[in-house]
Amino acid sequence: MNTGPYSRALVYGLLFLEMMACAPSGGQRADSESSNPQPNRAEEVIDRRIRHLQAERADIENFIASENRTYQRTGSGMHYFVIDELGREKPKPGDRVSIKCSISLLDGEVLFSARELGVLRWAVEREDMEPIGLHEAVQLIGRGDSARFVFPAHLAYGISGSQGRVPMASAVVLDLRLLP
Repeated sequence: MNTGPYSRALVYGLLFLEMMACAPSGGQRADSESSNPQPNRAEEVIDRRIRHLQAERADIENFIASENRTYQRTGSGMHYFVIDELGREKPKPGDRVSIKCSISLLDGEVLFSARELGVLRWAVEREDMEPIGLHEAVQLIGRGDSARFVFPAHLAYGISGSQGRVPMASAVVLDLRLLP
């Protein structure tokens, strides 16, 4: 498995947060003297998260296989293929970019249409943008290019989802055009 340092750190960070959510709060004791001993919740959380990540990877691989295209995979776990390539310069951190994109789930359900989102503008790696994988995505293609990206949940909207429209821990597909 090819995992980049950021995705590995993110997984460990998410596991830590999940374990902290399961820890006793306040003055409760977590040792053997507690009146209500619990099974090792940390191991349960880790096992559940590993199963979820394995299922997500399988769902993404099935989606890609159904596309009958050759996708490239980045170290962070993002997959993409370029639809139209004009050979122009790729943005770098700090560059201002403008994009048009649509965002859907792996099953094709459209979450945000290109018309609804309009043109999105921001400085790469300098301003917050959701999904967070957009910073990496726009640096993989040149200005004027179009591409399809598959973001695992940690590069999309995370564990919590977004705006009541993106389900929790969902991988998403972005059809993106980086404007010249």
